[in-house]
Amino acid sequence: MSVICSACNTEVVFDTSCSHCGHSFTSPDNGNQLDQTFNGDGNQGVQAGRDINGTVIINPAEPEEEKTLIYRSFIKPLTIADQQIKTWWFFIPGALGFLGSIASIVGTWMTLASNTDSLSTPPSHSMFYIIAISMLLLVLGFILQRSKYLTLLFFNKTIEADRGGNLFITQITGTCCLCKSPVKIKTIGPKENRQTMVICTNNPDQHLWYFDRTVLPDVGDDYRSNL
Repeated sequence: MSVICSACNTEVVFDTSCSHCGHSFTSPDNGNQLDQTFNGDGNQGVQAGRDINGTVIINPAEPEEEKTLIYRSFIKPLTIADQQIKTWWFFIPGALGFLGSIASIVGTWMTLASNTDSLSTPPSHSMFYIIAISMLLLVLGFILQRSKYLTLLFFNKTIEADRGGNLFITQITGTCCLCKSPVKIKTIGPKENRQTMVICTNNPDQHLWYFDRTVLPDVGDDYRSNL
């Protein structure tokens, strides 16, 4: 490290005094902080400072925190008969199936109530299955409309919706910033508090973070940019 001597304005190697004119670097001229100019190699990772005694302190700059970068390694439109599925498609059959089944059950019970000889004949089990499927479709529609993504439990894939409501099946991956292992997206936790996480495949118990889909571009834009 070199300094510019304030007495003779000469650049010299830093020591207790100037090798050119003998000016002291270790004690202030007038009780104030030393006025010396330090020259380095331009490395921004090193910062120089002085304590109250004039001693030079060199502090390395704190390294920038590494981040786990995620990206879509697979994107495919979700289609039926060459028509891309949209989020609102779940609401129509779900609502119609649910309302139709309820109406059918109510009508059946009213008929049975008016005919005492038929009270032993319960409504068809298929009606309850239709209600269950309809409710599932409605729930899926609400989830995709609100959160824009849904992780598939056993396939390491995700269903995502773009800003226009078009659905895509995707695979989101990346590299763990701590151990450089692959990561995957997974929804974990109890039913009342399930969370979608970025999970390291090497150390899933300690290397995990909340999944923030907003760090990724819109899935539709991402798909079209890769065509």
